[in-house]
Amino acid sequence: MDLSENRYNVHKSFILLGSIRTGLTLSVVLAASVLPGVLQSVFRAIGGESSFTPNTWIVALAIVGGILAILLISWLATLVYNAIAYKHLYYVFEKDEFSVHRGILQKRHVHVPYGRVQSVNQTASLLQRAAGVCTVNIDTAGGASNKAIMIPYVTKEDADLLRMELFARKHAVALISEGKQEEADALLAAMAQKRATGQEFSVSGALLGVSDALGNTVAGMTDQTKPIDNALDKLNIWNETTGVFGGSTVEMEAASYEHGLNNKQIFFSAISNSRSLFAASAIVIASVLVVIATVFEAVPSSIWEDEGFTRFLAIFGGSFASFILAGFLATVLIVWIIDLLVTTLSYGGFKARRRGSRIEVERGLLSHQIDGLDIDRVQSVIISQSLVKRILGYCEIGLGKIEAVNQSETGTNNTNVPGKGGVLVVHPFVKLADVASVLEGLVPEFADTPEASIELPKCAIRRAIVRRGFIRNPFFWGGVFAAIPHVILVSGFTGGSYMALIDNLAFVWYAICAFGIGIVIADAILWAKGSAFGYNKSFMCIKTAGITVKSVCMPRSKMQFAILASNPFQRHAKTKTIAFKSAAGVGGTMISLYDVEENDAASWFEYAMPGKAASA
Repeated sequence: MDLSENRYNVHKSFILLGSIRTGLTLSVVLAASVLPGVLQSVFRAIGGESSFTPNTWIVALAIVGGILAILLISWLATLVYNAIAYKHLYYVFEKDEFSVHRGILQKRHVHVPYGRVQSVNQTASLLQRAAGVCTVNIDTAGGASNKAIMIPYVTKEDADLLRMELFARKHAVALISEGKQEEADALLAAMAQKRATGQEFSVSGALLGVSDALGNTVAGMTDQTKPIDNALDKLNIWNETTGVFGGSTVEMEAASYEHGLNNKQIFFSAISNSRSLFAASAIVIASVLVVIATVFEAVPSSIWEDEGFTRFLAIFGGSFASFILAGFLATVLIVWIIDLLVTTLSYGGFKARRRGSRIEVERGLLSHQIDGLDIDRVQSVIISQSLVKRILGYCEIGLGKIEAVNQSETGTNNTNVPGKGGVLVVHPFVKLADVASVLEGLVPEFADTPEASIELPKCAIRRAIVRRGFIRNPFFWGGVFAAIPHVILVSGFTGGSYMALIDNLAFVWYAICAFGIGIVIADAILWAKGSAFGYNKSFMCIKTAGITVKSVCMPRSKMQFAILASNPFQRHAKTKTIAFKSAAGVGGTMISLYDVEENDAASWFEYAMPGKAASA
């Protein structure tokens, strides 16, 4: 990249890597459309239903050759297109704004004033890491029109320089708005010196010249804030091997606070991942139903009388149902283990740090990711506990952020959500007792959050059981809707093997529904006993308990609007629902709590009014 100009092209690997990605996509599509027919013909030939003649082989080879030719022509066409598109994909640092230009026939120019830049994030897939490039996402400010600008195939060095340049220019804009033109000019001059000489640069450090704050800050860290070594960190080759096009490493602004994960924290972060077992179970349940139907339809009846098959079933007590159940559990275990490995690798090299007014999270061994946001963009602090974390006394710390709409290369919009669900996870596994110290170092602006000490009234338990255990419980209604046709069939037909099978299946389903109802009722009781809220002059906090626990604390200044609602049943029980929504973002952040005692709800609503403050 020519640092003497304000116009920069992405790296030339855009031509090759983009073509490879397109070629792989085409290969998958063609394989999915052609492979089933080919396999069906092969199985028929093996079963004696058909045979391959010389002419058949010639036709088959011609089809395969035609497919390969289509792939080759498509890949070459994509290669030529990307070579032309490369010249039209560039970004420019203009006087007052940053702009990205792309497109051959349909031109797209995106312009962003420097003052609206909120965060600059980096992601790199495994293929991009091998080539030493990454994708830069620039999030901007502003309500539901909040955008994320994507710049693909940028080297790590250029990505670091891009991020540094944007924040330097944003800071300069702020200085100019304060009437500090000379300081802004000095800041931009220092940034130009950084780009020209490669010396270290700090936006929040000395505005004139180059700062050596990085070494002093890291040397002055306490044992609690120093990065923690672990086995996976030693596998992190991002800084040691930057790929074919990686370039050198750029020293960023000094970090005033930083923490990592030790081996125990990485392991339990993966083992307590709430999506692991759920994802495995969902995949397997859907698969098993298809497999069972296929097996019963495709397997000849003679196989059930085969001596070898009978001996095999003897391992499972001679029951085919036991064999299916064992296969189901084994598959769940395998999928869960794979998910654990993927999650573990995603947390390798985890670092959360504070640079000036920005929070950054870096993680991932295979697919590397750097997410960050300015403290002004933090909407809430979220403390959550899965069942495993709750048993162990640990939790996850996340920062709610304004979501952005990601403008892809094709012009389509996708929600850009680093972390999960608009939450930037800054510590996936930390002791509850250490939460305060982590927040104090990383986001001291949220150190004064209140305890959720205002509990729900006793009637909330009864209402939660009725509302969650029955009215809104899918297991309850699943059992009801299954019982209606079952009763009709039983009353209309008697005897027969089919009725016995229907009865067995129905009772199994009733057992599943009863178990689900019991779990939901237990969760409802825990929710009513553990949920609470609290507020003070600066913050509002809601804690929702149950089998899992989640606490959300939001600055009062970020509250966009508050809601006080009740239905006839709540009015009879003298309770109300409180809810509030954060400012800005795609959809914002809505937080609510049911069945708050009406006097407590009224006091909270008065606190939420503009110009009011909590007596706390």
